[in-house]
Amino acid sequence: MLNPTPQHTVLFTVDDLEKMIDAGVFAHRTGRIELIEGEFRQMSPASDHHDDLIRVLNMWSVRQQTEEKFEIAVLMGIRLRKTESMPEPDLYWIQSGRHGRATMQVVPWIIEVSVSSIQYDRKTKGRLYALDGLQEYWIVDCDQQLIEVHSQPAGEHFTKSEVFGRGDTLVPQCLPTA
Repeated sequence: MLNPTPQHTVLFTVDDLEKMIDAGVFAHRTGRIELIEGEFRQMSPASDHHDDLIRVLNMWSVRQQTEEKFEIAVLMGIRLRKTESMPEPDLYWIQSGRHGRATMQVVPWIIEVSVSSIQYDRKTKGRLYALDGLQEYWIVDCDQQLIEVHSQPAGEHFTKSEVFGRGDTLVPQCLPTA
C-alpha cells in the first residue's frame, strides 16, 4: 500500500505577490483575490447592492475632501506589514501625495461593505487591521442596516467598538469636520 505524500501549505509574501502581479501571473484571472497571512483567498463576486453602497460612500468621501488632505482608494490593495497580507478593502482614505502601495502608516480609515461577509470582515480583517495599527475601521452591515465603528487598536483587537443605525450621525476621526 502506498503512503500518501503529506501536503504542505506554501505561504507567500506581499513581495512575492507584487512580483507575480508585475510578471502578469494574474493577467487572465477574472475573479479578485487577496493575500491573507500568506495565503491567496478568492473573493466573492460583489452584488449590485454592495457596489451601489461603495459608489455612495465614494461620492460622499470625495465631497469631504475640500482641504485635499486625503485621497480615496476603492478596491485597491493595502500592504499589511505585520501579517504578510494584502487585502483589498472596499474603500479607504490615504494621505494625499503618496505613491506606491498603501500601508497603515498613511491610511487612517478603512470601510468594508458587508453583504455576505460580515464574520470575515469582523474577525479576519478586523484582526489584521488592528494588528497593523489601523486607527479606525468601519463595517457597513447591509443586512442589519448598521455601521460598526472600531477604533483604538491594541494587539489583535480594537478596544473601542460602537454601532450606529439609521438616523445616527457619525464622522471619521481623521476628518472630524466631515
